[in-house]
Amino acid sequence: MIKPMLILISGGTAAGKSSIAELISNKLLSSITLTTDHFYKTSKAPIDWDNPKSIHSTKLKEKLISLLERKKISYPRIEKVVENGINTEIIFHDNSEIKNPADVIIVEGVHALQFEAINKIADLKIYVHADDDIRLMRKLKRIPKQIKGFLREFDHEERLKFVFHLMDRWSKWARTDHVKYILPTKDSADLVIDNNPENIANNSKLKEIIRLVKSNNKKEFEKFKNRFKKRKKAKKWI
Repeated sequence: MIKPMLILISGGTAAGKSSIAELISNKLLSSITLTTDHFYKTSKAPIDWDNPKSIHSTKLKEKLISLLERKKISYPRIEKVVENGINTEIIFHDNSEIKNPADVIIVEGVHALQFEAINKIADLKIYVHADDDIRLMRKLKRIPKQIKGFLREFDHEERLKFVFHLMDRWSKWARTDHVKYILPTKDSADLVIDNNPENIANNSKLKEIIRLVKSNNKKEFEKFKNRFKKRKKAKKWI
């Protein structure tokens, strides 16, 4: 039986990690995707989102090892909920998220490359880059149009509250925490994908990754990664 392939995809908030994970997964016959968001330790706001200490890294590794051994796993299903335009909380649902074994396991999230013990068992480590201003614009586009639990749209004042809170959080600590906690994980990546343009589906690196994963040719895969090791040494990531 062929051992499953493990792909880690990290990057800053709104860099496009989930989109790239979905693009890869949709091209494969047998794959599953996990997000590190499901492994936060607490559900109470304020949550230190970018701090790796907020994540149950041991639990995450245990689940990944089980999947690599082709065992079914389950873990708490969570949902991020914005309350009053100020605090983002996590709701842990009673029913668990269940994942069946697959040929390719994709883990995406800001903390996907954060833990050396997990990096060591990965076949491919990807860091998704996007400029700060582009990430901020994407965050602004994500502001919900409806209040959670109510069938009505936000009024103008409520949406402005969201915008002001996001801008305040971004200027005070979001960018700082990104530089402190998330950006350094780029050094653990095998390659960096530039997700500044919107047509990421046409990215040549992404197309090559999908081709190699589908072929399951380990030698070709290692050659591909080695090309970017040389670029890494020369500081020519992208």
